[in-house]
Amino acid sequence: MFLDESLTAKGYTPASQVRQVFGQARAVKSITIHWWGSYGQTHDGVCAFFCTTGPGSTSAHYVASAGRVNCIVNPDDAAWHAGNAEGNATSIGIECRPEATDGDYQTIAELIRYLRGIYGDVPLRPHNSWSSTACPGDYDLDRLDSLARNTTISAQSATMEEEMPSAQEIAAAVWGFSNPALDQRDMRQIVADIPKDLPVAVWSYQNPSIGGGDAYQILRDAVANTDRIAGAVATVAAQKASEGATVEQITDAVKQAISESVVKVDVTVEGAK
Repeated sequence: MFLDESLTAKGYTPASQVRQVFGQARAVKSITIHWWGSYGQTHDGVCAFFCTTGPGSTSAHYVASAGRVNCIVNPDDAAWHAGNAEGNATSIGIECRPEATDGDYQTIAELIRYLRGIYGDVPLRPHNSWSSTACPGDYDLDRLDSLARNTTISAQSATMEEEMPSAQEIAAAVWGFSNPALDQRDMRQIVADIPKDLPVAVWSYQNPSIGGGDAYQILRDAVANTDRIAGAVATVAAQKASEGATVEQITDAVKQAISESVVKVDVTVEGAK
């Protein structure tokens, strides 16, 4: 699950104000499944609507599609998603891609499992159980529930370890980070094109006693800090390249730089939303 916490919705109610606004304190008792707008809308477009371009009159806690999850409202706060005071006060809202592909289902199920690990075995509810709407459309909540209960991070980690990036792949990504002709979007795409991102590889290399599942989850949750890690990589790569270092030497130096960045990121993420 690729969890990005870098965006914040324009409209939501902080936990401290939920009782005053909705008549009861904030308490997570369910997860509400939505589908966003209409077919063909992009994940980034939906995030932009909630966070920048829209009127700020509606929101959700998460926007989810195959391989991507954006947390745009802290689950401890109330998003404006249910069209119902009780639903806003007591449920976590997930906006899901309406195409509902197998990949969408898998990512949403991973998110549900992640949230249940924090808030307990809360039930899933369709949006139309709170208010009159066609949402969540074609989504099968029984299928999501079954997938969530049978999806494990450890299984993903086993795949991760089998497909660990090679030194050549890492060097290619280093070139991408340090190439001034590439903008940030290109940098992120280069990382996304490597099956398991660089920090995961470095964590595994340097912390072999840590369980693969734990390492995978910690680092994927820290993905919002990619730009900081990229900055460290770019600086080290450029310095080593100017010194005439070999690909292997650059790769080793970059591994160390990312490892140091990951330690800093982990401290930051613990208090993130």
